[in-house]
Amino acid sequence: MEFEHLIKQRHSIRKYTQKQVSDEQIMKILEVGRLSQSARNRQPWFFATIKGKNKDALVSKLLEKDQTLEQNPTARMFKECSVLILILTTKEGYESFNDVISLGCLIENMCLEITNLGLSTCWNRNIANKEDIVLQHINKQEYRLETALPVGYPNEYVEPRPRKALEEMYIYKD
Repeated sequence: MEFEHLIKQRHSIRKYTQKQVSDEQIMKILEVGRLSQSARNRQPWFFATIKGKNKDALVSKLLEKDQTLEQNPTARMFKECSVLILILTTKEGYESFNDVISLGCLIENMCLEITNLGLSTCWNRNIANKEDIVLQHINKQEYRLETALPVGYPNEYVEPRPRKALEEMYIYKD
């Protein structure tokens, strides 16, 4: 895709079809993430992928007692997606500001590649509230859960969100 068109095509999608994302597509997404820029080339991230019955088991754990998928949009989104990509960092050596900016670059690169592959996602930080459950599920308690990317084929169309005019953002011109 032409880059500007790709940027305009990327939308946060929260509903997915049952069509499965291939392992090859998953590896392309992870590879683009691996190549992302980072402050001082620290590359502070790690990836975990969860799919199939293992993903369904995690979704069950994420639901509060007596809660349904309809009551928990995050769990519903994770249930519907083909694969859940978790982005993790280590607990030690975390450099907050630099690593946060680096993680933003990583997430954007991965979201753009997901769109480029004809897939959709909606990066999700709400899952950090359930970090202990997720890390225990994947047996990686020594990491920090930064965000999750549910990935799948879109099952909804989302109108582009309004954006401010450039003139509203452009504060200095020489």
